Amino acid sequence: MSEKELNNDELMEDGIIELIDDDGNKVKFECLSTFDHKDHFYAALLPVDAVEGMEDGEVLIMRIDDDPETEITSFSPVESEEELDEAWDVFIKLYEEEDECDCEDCEEGCDCGCEDESCDCGCEDCDHE
Repeated sequence: MSEKELNNDELMEDGIIELIDDDGNKVKFECLSTFDHKDHFYAALLPVDAVEGMEDGEVLIMRIDDDPETEITSFSPVESEEELDEAWDVFIKLYEEEDECDCEDCEEGCDCGCEDESCDCGCEDCDHE
């Protein structure tokens, strides 16, 4: 995927963003997660429809850069293999933590990622005090 700039107001509608592939085609992605690592902010993206060159279920990690003056957000490919590996490791850790919610008060599991009853996340599914 090539670099894509978005106005912050149109960044994500229902968790879906549109990027431009190397051939100039618009491709829609579901934003699974955003996270920071070191000095950068990243997005883990899952294609909404099949994308040539990507396997079904393959996640794309993109770097996010915000320009506060222009209110433009840029999504750009992670150039360094080392940086990509580190960002991937952070995403996997966050993804696994989110899946491990074992609080007794959640009926269908909450989205807070909590693991103890002292959680005060305010999640509708949590009954923590």
